[in-house]
Amino acid sequence: MKVIPAILLFLVTFKMLGQQPKELLVLGVGVNAYNGDLGNAYNKWSASFYLGVKLNNKKRWNGNLNVGIGSITGQEVGYSFNGQSTDPPTPNTFFKTRVFNVSYDLHFNFIKKGPWIVYLSQGFGVVSFNPKDEFSEDLREQIQTRPPNEIYGNTAIILPTQLGAYYLLPNGFGFGLQTGYLNTTTDFLDNMSQWGNKKGNDNVLVTKFSFVISLNKQSGEATTEKIN
Repeated sequence: MKVIPAILLFLVTFKMLGQQPKELLVLGVGVNAYNGDLGNAYNKWSASFYLGVKLNNKKRWNGNLNVGIGSITGQEVGYSFNGQSTDPPTPNTFFKTRVFNVSYDLHFNFIKKGPWIVYLSQGFGVVSFNPKDEFSEDLREQIQTRPPNEIYGNTAIILPTQLGAYYLLPNGFGFGLQTGYLNTTTDFLDNMSQWGNKKGNDNVLVTKFSFVISLNKQSGEATTEKIN
């Protein structure tokens, strides 16, 4: 039983002194889930990959440039439009699209102390998409899947809201976890708007795990001191 107190005493004998890196390269892998007109909300997950640069020179407010690529999918077998239409509705019941997004996020740090950064972020950016059917055919070109004259572009503004945390190691590396919503301004991720039964824009839930690398040396060298 004397081993446990000895280990605890050893762990608190030293502490690290030093400042966090001012810039971090963020490499992330995660999953996306879609909420729209086809299927249940956020129940189909697809892979995604991210690259970003996090500025970390301020205590509370810092910026983050983020680039992501991934995919989302949705399906509802037997889907039918419940509203009124002048033409017989013939909507698609499946879609899959690759999503590519670029955003600048402003991070508010709830905690920035020692190795920890815990933050809430709000961003502004652009997403591109191109929904396809189960045969990988472009749904935008299949005009029978939408009401006459319903045309849309393949880019939209996003306003991503995220909650996350980083843990930084003394050697300049670290890890992170983040989750949140892209908050798109389009209702066409699934190629469906007027013939959709759900109100509002489509959305994407994003959860990612990241590996971070310091892009500059710490402004203060890490040292150890004995705690009396």
